[in-house]
Amino acid sequence: MNFSFQRHVYLKLTKTFFYIVTKLVLKKSAQIEAAFYHFDVDRSGTMSYSELAAALEMLDLHLTRREIKHVLIQYDTNKDLTLSIEEFQNIALDFGVNVGGIAIEHFKARLVGILSVCWFLLYTLYF
Repeated sequence: MNFSFQRHVYLKLTKTFFYIVTKLVLKKSAQIEAAFYHFDVDRSGTMSYSELAAALEMLDLHLTRREIKHVLIQYDTNKDLTLSIEEFQNIALDFGVNVGGIAIEHFKARLVGILSVCWFLLYTLYF
């Protein structure tokens, strides 16, 4: 097998693994929900374009109007031009923003450290 292909597959699997684990941890956390309802000013249970623009600005993602509209359209899975909590969660994951004190990159670093230690211990016990 080609080394470049193996590397590509490994990187894709690793990225997918981290995305799934991070999403599961954030889903169980009430912090995403708290951040969502903080930005949902009209208390509709969905986030409109103006609420998303304010949220992205507060999260230090300085995007143009066109970019915000593109983000809204891209992450709006039900195509109603509003975002649900799950759709907002996907934005937080993909952009790696710090929502309610959860730094996604720090979480990934801790997870890699824990998995490395576990792998080392299992490897040591095996041999």
